[in-house]
Amino acid sequence: MSIERIGHIDPIQPGRGSGRNSRIEKNVNEGDSVSISGEARTQAEFLRALDVVKEAPDVRAARIAEIKQKINSPGYINDILISATADKIADSIARKSQQNLASYRIISFE
Repeated sequence: MSIERIGHIDPIQPGRGSGRNSRIEKNVNEGDSVSISGEARTQAEFLRALDVVKEAPDVRAARIAEIKQKINSPGYINDILISATADKIADSIARKSQQNLASYRIISFE
């Protein structure tokens, strides 16, 4: 079996002016432009704010010093403070219990 050429096909053809270079030059002369969507601007602002928060110290030394001073003062821990703290703990436990009960679905078999 032999394959013969159909018509004159030359794989290497001399260069022809396609006009492609002139189109490239036109695009370069026009200048480039970029438009940024509002969503992208909002996302960039969010990321900048997130970086600021990450760079902020986790511990506020002045506040900790103030609290240590209050705790070390003899009149800070008294019955009123103990009662208020106990009430807050009890309220927190009650809220969590209500949330846990609310998460269960009651099924009735009638």
